[in-house]
Amino acid sequence: MEDHGETLLADVESIPAAGSKVAPGERIKLHALAMVMPPALGVKVLYVDDGNDLIESVGNLSGASTPVACDPRRNVAQLFSEYRDPPDPPPVIEICANAEGFDGTRSRGCIEFYTGEVWEGTASSAVTTPPPHGPCGNPARTEATVRLLVAEDGSVKGTYDVTGCGVSEPHAEWTGTVTDAGFLFPELVVFTDGNLIPKVSPTRAEATLEHNEATAKWVTTWELTCTSCEE
Repeated sequence: MEDHGETLLADVESIPAAGSKVAPGERIKLHALAMVMPPALGVKVLYVDDGNDLIESVGNLSGASTPVACDPRRNVAQLFSEYRDPPDPPPVIEICANAEGFDGTRSRGCIEFYTGEVWEGTASSAVTTPPPHGPCGNPARTEATVRLLVAEDGSVKGTYDVTGCGVSEPHAEWTGTVTDAGFLFPELVVFTDGNLIPKVSPTRAEATLEHNEATAKWVTTWELTCTSCEE
């Protein structure tokens, strides 16, 4: 029998809706669903977790632990559950529905909730060097996506994913703090002579930071927006 296990899908919905800001101790209602198209062998298990702990798991609707022919209920699994936010939650809570088929195929669908602030944006760098210039041109340019997770105590965890000619470390992480003035980092992931990214409004932060050496000049423009802040 031809197996179409690659059609396995896992998804999860919630009340409040994904992307909402939630408080410590708040309850999130969950509805997770796994489906596979026949004539696949069927869904073996569906479970929901928060990245660290299992929330709940179920088998397929027929309760079959092995694939049974002519049993369409083996192709679907669903669960209704509830998740209580921990008393000291991270800035972002990720809840995922995970499905596994009888053929070993796996699928995953995730949703996020915010407890702190989430800032996202870009960091664009231009690096000017004296001749002779290499294959990256002059200035060499890179583009990075930036995500900052702000906890209730003002601590910040940042991630930086960069593309461009000559990039040797495409992913980096660093920590810092935030105040009403902006984001302060002891050491940014790119060369700068300043480590403050000022807030230009309650939901936007911008900076153009430079670093000069005898062999290169770095100019990096940061543009960040609070994606979890209420308008």
